[in-house]
Amino acid sequence: YEDGWYLPAIAELKSVYDNRSIIQESLDVVGGFTISMIIYWSSSQYASSSSNNKAYILNFYDGDVIYCPKDNNILVLVVQAFNCEQFND
Repeated sequence: YEDGWYLPAIAELKSVYDNRSIIQESLDVVGGFTISMIIYWSSSQYASSSSNNKAYILNFYDGDVIYCPKDNNILVLVVQAFNCEQFND
């Protein structure tokens, strides 16, 4: 969590998905990256009595949320915490 960067929980990742157009517009203005239409890990663990090695993922192609074993090769989309007030100065 250095410098405010972290792996978002599934609800936060879903919020990024739901607002991806406006987020991408902002990233384009500042010369940021392109949010890919792929699957991303969340930090949310899947709770199961049979297994504790699964986490939730979000498919940015269609918005589906599922869970899978943590040993899958899936990318992450880290986010950075910020305060809107810092931009009002």
